[in-house]
Amino acid sequence: MVTFCQLVRPALRALMGAVEPDPPLLLRATCATRLRKSPGRLEFQRGVLERQESGAYAVRSTGHQGAGVLRSMSEANCFIVLPLEQGDVEPGTKSKWQPFAGWCEPAPHDRGRVGMSYAHGPGRANSCRSPSRS
Repeated sequence: MVTFCQLVRPALRALMGAVEPDPPLLLRATCATRLRKSPGRLEFQRGVLERQESGAYAVRSTGHQGAGVLRSMSEANCFIVLPLEQGDVEPGTKSKWQPFAGWCEPAPHDRGRVGMSYAHGPGRANSCRSPSRS
């Protein structure tokens, strides 16, 4: 999943003639869960971005990050981007995240989740907003 999103998709867009592929959108949110990571490698962990009751946004891990964990992939709406030198991340720490499909309001049943929702159906516009970049 990470390889496709970070490497294959941009390569396919370039092969299709995209003159300047869009740079990845990286934003900041407070981490709601502890993330385990050893320094020395760049990681893209699957996460869920949610709006808190205060109106602020927080990102949390989807749990086990193994390549064969389909539940983790289906629940995620973003990557949590952990830089090369980063070690473990404690709750409350600001972290970078990269959305999968844009910054859109959720369907009512998604209870605070942020991201593109298929519940809106084809042809229906999602209510999108422009967050500030990190």
